[in-house]
Amino acid sequence: MESIPDQLERIEQLRKTGSISSTEFATAKAKILEPPHFATSAPVKQQEDLVHGIEPKTWCMLMHLSLLLGVIFPIVMWAMSKDHSDQVSQHGNRVMNWALSSLIASVVAGMLVVVFIGIPMAMGLLVMNVVFSIIAAMKAHRGELWSYPLAYSFFEEN
Repeated sequence: MESIPDQLERIEQLRKTGSISSTEFATAKAKILEPPHFATSAPVKQQEDLVHGIEPKTWCMLMHLSLLLGVIFPIVMWAMSKDHSDQVSQHGNRVMNWALSSLIASVVAGMLVVVFIGIPMAMGLLVMNVVFSIIAAMKAHRGELWSYPLAYSFFEEN
């Protein structure tokens, strides 16, 4: 089988000698440079299996990690995807339970700053948010469900 550079050189020579037109040259070149289509043994994901074009376990992982950016991002992600699959709904409920619980705890810590107990409480809450989000994201990527410790169940975690 002729290599790609050899094929390109051959059609370039044909164009230079006038054997093929510039249009035929461009068509032949595009065909040579077109990536091969290999058959894969893995089935192609159906559109209905995806959540906004992303695999559900990856979406769930991103939903957990979005907690690192604040409360708004996980709320938006959860609202956009809660009806797509049971897996996304279950992870979303856990994310929302932690987001709301940590939001309430943050407000309490903010009020307790006046008596100085709120400062270490807020720092501990920040550390827990980072650690819990990463643990939950790693487990979600492996397809596991993980409930956040210390989170009140506002939404059912079935």
